[in-house]
Amino acid sequence: MAEHARIYIDLPKELLLLCGQSARRAGLGAADYVASVLAEANGLQAAVELPAGARIRLAAREAADWFDLQHRLRAVGFVLRLSSDDRLMLCLWPEDWPLMPASAVGFDFADLALRFRADFPGRLAGPLPPAGPTMPGRSRSPRAA
Repeated sequence: MAEHARIYIDLPKELLLLCGQSARRAGLGAADYVASVLAEANGLQAAVELPAGARIRLAAREAADWFDLQHRLRAVGFVLRLSSDDRLMLCLWPEDWPLMPASAVGFDFADLALRFRADFPGRLAGPLPPAGPTMPGRSRSPRAA
């Protein structure tokens, strides 16, 4: 059993409130939540296992880009996929079974794209122009000015 020590940390009130809210969402007390987050962030075995939703949100907070996010999610048994209707879906990894829209665990597609400064990998920015003959009277080469 690990030896515990009581410490006091001077935190801004807003950060303390966020810590309490995150701990409640994870179903843990604040001390267990902070210990688990610190342990996981440093690659250690957490004393209290975080619920899946908390592990997913932690992966998203720490990710630097889409590749890093996918890597972190796979480490906890999940992956993101784009559905046929352009929704970001959370799927089980490695089975690739869709579980729910990623928004259900707090992932906002637009916010992530802005934060990572890139659209989700593999997504086309718009429809490709149709291939075919050029319009009559027009050439494919640009005209000289």
